[in-house]
Amino acid sequence: MFGRKKQPVVDTTIAGTTPIADAQPRTTVTITGQVIRMQSRPASDLPTMVISIKDSTGTATATWTGRRSMGGIALGRRIVITGVATHTSGLLTFVNPEYQLLA
Repeated sequence: MFGRKKQPVVDTTIAGTTPIADAQPRTTVTITGQVIRMQSRPASDLPTMVISIKDSTGTATATWTGRRSMGGIALGRRIVITGVATHTSGLLTFVNPEYQLLA
């Protein structure tokens, strides 16, 4: 009733990328999706920027250490992430991945 409207997640699959649900841990993988959550975790020693990316098959998290913000990344923005995938608490996770923003 109140709060933010949920944005529909569009199918953001791009040729050459892997659906989030098919990404295997401990491999370098490229995924694409829509940014559905952003969080800056200030820490006393090392700030951390965390985003959640969703495609039509699942959700993944990307974390950048030493960053409070990432230029151009915004809620609803389409993004391509490339990095080594890991599973943390059952969630596909990337640490300090490369990224490319899509129009």
